[in-house]
Amino acid sequence: ALYRGAGISTTGCGIYCGLKFATYDASKALCRRHLLPDPDGPPTPLHRALSGGLAGVVSQSFVYPFDVLRRRLQTGGAEAKAKYPDTVRGLWRLYC
Repeated sequence: ALYRGAGISTTGCGIYCGLKFATYDASKALCRRHLLPDPDGPPTPLHRALSGGLAGVVSQSFVYPFDVLRRRLQTGGAEAKAKYPDTVRGLWRLYC
């Protein structure tokens, strides 16, 4: 019972980190092109903060269903394990 939801938690963390890095790089490039007075110059701390914030919002929004499923598995007992047998069927049952 201690490790119930560990698989979905690990999956969600991996997806979150990958998305955050990719989104941060894309938003940093976007800020460099459109918000900096000199696109070849270094980004300011404000531009880095905006890029990081955007990356966090996009990543967390995508990973939130995995977090909901993990919490339900950890707190639901045997009924939750029967209701959400694996990640794909669990996400399908939650949102479709």
